[in-house]
Amino acid sequence: MAHNESEPRPAQIEREILRLFSQDLRSKLYTYLRLRLSPLLAIEPYVPRAGRIVDLGCGCGIFANILYLGSKDREIVGFDNSARRIEVARSVSGNSKRLSFEVGDVNDVALGRLQIVTLIDLLHHMPYDNQNRLLSKIADRLHAGGVVIIKDLEKSPCWKYIFHYVQDSISYRGSRLYFRSARSMVGLLESLGLAVETVSLASGYPHPHVLYRCTKREANPLPAMEVALS
Repeated sequence: MAHNESEPRPAQIEREILRLFSQDLRSKLYTYLRLRLSPLLAIEPYVPRAGRIVDLGCGCGIFANILYLGSKDREIVGFDNSARRIEVARSVSGNSKRLSFEVGDVNDVALGRLQIVTLIDLLHHMPYDNQNRLLSKIADRLHAGGVVIIKDLEKSPCWKYIFHYVQDSISYRGSRLYFRSARSMVGLLESLGLAVETVSLASGYPHPHVLYRCTKREANPLPAMEVALS
């Protein structure tokens, strides 16, 4: 993706993110590892430079702050079901008028009409039926030409998939994970009236990162009732 010379470079954004999330050694280490193990900075250029962005499952706000720093024409609101994470996100963002955070379950939050939505490493923590309902709700509320950015994990290469599955299972204390193959995810998204660009971000990482950049078509077909999970 082309980079505007007047906008901050990824290295500048990374330095500022590390500064913002340096309240204590644990926060700084977590943020450093998050940036090393996940291509959050590489995702930012795929997000529209201007508009209102809803970041679902925002955690403590690392990616939301990357979006905020990446363009002065973005307004971002993040939702997460953890009050503790939202407290951290709010403490970092201060009183910015372009960046806000709310406690809310992504399955229940009232979304209104949507322009841009981001879901970063969220879907594989949700049962497949919940994924289907959430994505259907987003597609239904998305303006024509609106954009959905999804970063998740692919099922190939197999060794990276297994590595991440084991790591996430340990991190989330054995919680079940719900990964889809890229083929399955694209099929689901297209059935919801979204044009999908798939970008592999796995190179250089031990995890099979994949990005889906989705654009709402003018006409939204009825969602498919069954989508293969293989």
